[in-house]
Amino acid sequence: MDNLKAVILKIINFLVEVDSGAYFEQTNYLNDLLALIEEKNYDLVYSKLNSIEMWGGAGSIWESEYGMSKDQRDFFEDLLLILLNELTLRSKMSNSSEGVRKILLKFKGQRNSNGGALK
Repeated sequence: MDNLKAVILKIINFLVEVDSGAYFEQTNYLNDLLALIEEKNYDLVYSKLNSIEMWGGAGSIWESEYGMSKDQRDFFEDLLLILLNELTLRSKMSNSSEGVRKILLKFKGQRNSNGGALK
């Protein structure tokens, strides 16, 4: 659980650094996850990590990258992949979060094969 907590903290710190006002709701949601981890309420942690608030449409955590610079997006996507990999290691990934993971891996593969730029 320490790795999960660490990556959530990195995502919060990154969003605050980029623009704390723009990502207020997302950082609050992630802070709530940290509180649940501290309370050892792991079932709810995994439920929230697989929720629409994390991986759904506009306003979800993973959609926060819109409006970021390319370098910020790349870094943010890498953080999200670490988070998704933590879910995979724990066999706690839902279909929606697995779908996002596949999209992010595809983006990362395209960046790597195209000198850092998406096709």
